[in-house]
Amino acid sequence: MITLTELQKKSLRPWSSGAFLRSVLQGESLFPLEITFRKPSGKVLSQEFVKVRDWIALLHSNSKAVKGSG
Repeated sequence: MITLTELQKKSLRPWSSGAFLRSVLQGESLFPLEITFRKPSGKVLSQEFVKVRDWIALLHSNSKAVKGSG
């Protein structure tokens, strides 16, 4: 499962690599920015349900829908 730190690193990658600036100069948009990561398998869901539920809650509590930005 992806951590908040890993998610932040992936979200900052277009800025660090210059892709964001390049897209602005070329009149293109990187947004909505899609960040891919492996989702828990069915086996992990059934064996570690509480851990997965807490992980989802953590991601949701730090989401744009809850915080208003992000």
